[in-house]
Amino acid sequence: MKAILLATVFTAIMASGLKAQQRTPPALPPGMKMTSEKAEGEIVKVYSMEDQGAAFRAYVVKYKDNEVVVSDALAMTSKKVGDKIQFHIFRSEAPLGAKKVSTLKFEVLGFGLSQK
Repeated sequence: MKAILLATVFTAIMASGLKAQQRTPPALPPGMKMTSEKAEGEIVKVYSMEDQGAAFRAYVVKYKDNEVVVSDALAMTSKKVGDKIQFHIFRSEAPLGAKKVSTLKFEVLGFGLSQK
């Protein structure tokens, strides 16, 4: 029974992610900018953990002469140090009072299904 429930939840997550990739995202709030690009890097460190059936996975890769952490939110990959991984780089800029806040976020490309 647990296996069926887990499979159902997993299928729902995958379907919602695929659906999200196919639709137009909602408009950004006024003054906010967001861009993304794809990149590839060699893994220099792996962070992973499993606990009570749940998993965490992230990778440290070299990007523009820096080490950055690339998250695998669904823990669908299982790469090792030395492997190459493709990832998205998300840049956002938002007004915060008189200031602008700019951030970077790195995520494993897609769900990692073809990257295992």
